[in-house]
Amino acid sequence: MKKIFSFIVLLAGVAMFTACSDNDTENPYARVSTISVEKAEVYFDANGGTGSIQVSSPTAVSVSVPAEFPWVTASASGNTINLSVAPSTTIEGRSAQLSIKNSNDEVFVTVSQTGMVARLDTYELYFSDAKGTQAIGYKTDVPVNWKSLDDWVAFRVDEESNTLLVGVASNENKEERVGRIVLEGGDYSDTLFVYQDAMVFELETTSVMFSSNNAGSAKVKVDHSKPVTVQPTEDWLTASFNDKDSTVVVEVAANGGDARLGYVAVMSGTSVEYLTVGQFDFAQEVSDGYYFFWYMDASDNDWHYMPALLNGETMFLGLTDDIVFSIPVSVSVEDKVLYAGPSTSFAGNYDPYFIYWVWRTLANTWSGYTGKTYSVGEFDMYQSQDGGLVKSIMWGGNLGKNTIDAWALRAMKAEGLNAENNAGYLATFYFPQMEKYEDGKARDMKSHGVRTFNGHTGTRAGEHSLQFVLRK
Repeated sequence: MKKIFSFIVLLAGVAMFTACSDNDTENPYARVSTISVEKAEVYFDANGGTGSIQVSSPTAVSVSVPAEFPWVTASASGNTINLSVAPSTTIEGRSAQLSIKNSNDEVFVTVSQTGMVARLDTYELYFSDAKGTQAIGYKTDVPVNWKSLDDWVAFRVDEESNTLLVGVASNENKEERVGRIVLEGGDYSDTLFVYQDAMVFELETTSVMFSSNNAGSAKVKVDHSKPVTVQPTEDWLTASFNDKDSTVVVEVAANGGDARLGYVAVMSGTSVEYLTVGQFDFAQEVSDGYYFFWYMDASDNDWHYMPALLNGETMFLGLTDDIVFSIPVSVSVEDKVLYAGPSTSFAGNYDPYFIYWVWRTLANTWSGYTGKTYSVGEFDMYQSQDGGLVKSIMWGGNLGKNTIDAWALRAMKAEGLNAENNAGYLATFYFPQMEKYEDGKARDMKSHGVRTFNGHTGTRAGEHSLQFVLRK
């Protein structure tokens, strides 16, 4: 019973030092602390500073700050507690609790400090490719440092108006670029991203072909945002830039010899585009000659080639010495194209079948038993890596709303292309194109080695290229 009574007396004593009752009936065990806070300067911004706490106490007081709050220092001088608060280096606020004691009592006082303020009105700026400036506002209540990480981005700080003026140099490249301005203060940092558009510089085409040996001229439209200059590489062609209609004007002299190829360097900013200029006699180049016929085989997704011969109004394709197919061709000097076909043309025999040409698209449509459409070939020239002149014919054309993507050989059980005779596809040649063989020697066309043309590497076609599927 004695222990229980002592515990009750202890609790009553604690209550007497920590609280007073609000009831009208006075607590006989309560007592008022002998320390009272008369005035307190305990709220600080991020810059820190000094303050004080005025207390009333019958005896001298002391003050202590827990070690976990090193940013606050305090000392007692009579009934005055002097405070010193270090600047904040973060954007988060913080607080510390001080202990003030005399010989009998202890009180606690909280010191608070706001975090630093450092912010921009926006964190992204967008510029065109031209030289320019933009201003944005900022706010900070502590000293900060600004730094540009890119030499094409400059800035100026107006502290009176809290304005950051950002300037960019002209972008002379064809790539968009991103710059950064870093804001640093204490342990805090943030970044302003500066985006600038790419320079506009694009040629309408990179190739101009003069399909006549006569003198001539042509214009190429240039979309640009910076000044453009031109420089031809050959003495038989001249070039100039017309600012009024933004075109490169190319002129060629009359040609009394073989087909020829030259270039015009078109320059803007730090970029250079090369305009290929060719001159040839179209009818002479495409009427006769040996070619390699190139195609992609869907069965192995590889490129293959076979010898081809343009001879008058017929083109012959030789898978082997014994398997040769033919197709009618015609040359349109006016349109500067070749026409192959029409579809449904007889190609040859593959015993015991009769073989006919039909056109196909990647959408698996075909020209049908009675559809008579033509595949269109366009002549082109370019310079190979070894400096040679490559002449090519790219085959295409339209089949309804789709592009002709393949030449196909359709097998018939009897003469005549119709549903009743249909036995299936003998072969399909996807993305047909031709490489002219300048030497023109038939014996050299029998090479079975690996060749490269127009970015493709392929092997010689043969009877294995025939993927014959008989209709059930």
